[in-house]
Amino acid sequence: MLTAGLLFTLNAVLLGNTAWRAYTTADRQFFPFAAHLFTATDAITLMTAFALFTLYFTTMATKRILFGRLRLIEEEHLREFGWMTASESLLAMTVFRNQFDAGFVLLFAAVLAVKAVHWVAKDRQEMMEQSVRLPEYYHVRMVACLVFLMVVDVVGVGVSAVSLYSSGPSMALLLISDFTILLLSVVAMSVKYGVAVYEQRQRVENDAFELSLFSLDRSTLLYYF
Repeated sequence: MLTAGLLFTLNAVLLGNTAWRAYTTADRQFFPFAAHLFTATDAITLMTAFALFTLYFTTMATKRILFGRLRLIEEEHLREFGWMTASESLLAMTVFRNQFDAGFVLLFAAVLAVKAVHWVAKDRQEMMEQSVRLPEYYHVRMVACLVFLMVVDVVGVGVSAVSLYSSGPSMALLLISDFTILLLSVVAMSVKYGVAVYEQRQRVENDAFELSLFSLDRSTLLYYF
């Protein structure tokens, strides 16, 4: 994390220096400055790296807020599913290899980050099924995570559908299928979570009822003796 922070700072300094040189070269006029900034190879590379670092830190912050510290099995699943999904997605996207650019790199990284949050959420939902009782903050985080993922998936499906309608067959075709599958998985997780919460509450109520009966029996015995 510290290394990423240092690299991000260095990238920000280089990007700022590049932007300032482009601004002074364009005689401090906005449109020539923007044209130079978005056509120069070094500026595009630095802006892409800056966006990737921003996405990385945003993903880490989201993970910290929604999940806290990850368990070992969750980290192992992230590595396993990450390599598998990255290779499969890149292989599928070679159909649209003429669209490979900086925007593709950012889009690919963003989709991979969204999928990673889905994987951890699924692990947390399965952890609930294997646990007898969990603290209240777990449920707050789980509900917030499910709502967040559902909003992201709906927006992803909508944006991909609009892009597919306006631009024709493109990588949006793959994205809309990915986000649709992710949305269905979130719906399934929400249903399973709701069922698990209901079963846990029923179990607690039954335990409380049995404890009350036991206490009543003990009181009755004490009365008799």
